[in-house]
Amino acid sequence: MLRCGGAGCLARTCTAPDLIRAVLAVHRGELWASRKVLADVLQLMRITVPAGPSDEPHAGLSRREREIVGWMRQGMTNKQIGRVLGISDMTVKTHAHNIFHKLEVSGRRVLGAVAALDH
Repeated sequence: MLRCGGAGCLARTCTAPDLIRAVLAVHRGELWASRKVLADVLQLMRITVPAGPSDEPHAGLSRREREIVGWMRQGMTNKQIGRVLGISDMTVKTHAHNIFHKLEVSGRRVLGAVAALDH
């Protein structure tokens, strides 16, 4: 949201008073995010994909590709990953295609099995 220039973010299930507080805060020039949105973002930020030694399967991946693998392992869709990273879902799809090619896997399920072998 912030990368795209947004000043506020609410959950779809927000109440009318929350919406009013958000609009007033943004109008004052403040940033606004509901507790639910902040909690979700913080949870996503805790998830990382370690960069291992060169003999590990992820070694041939770029930093961005390793990051996307981490989001995929959490079950996120291309659209959700794109929102978190501030890129389009088509860009995520291109990264996913490159990841599958580099790791010689046929899709997310196989990628999950390969990633499980790393631990």
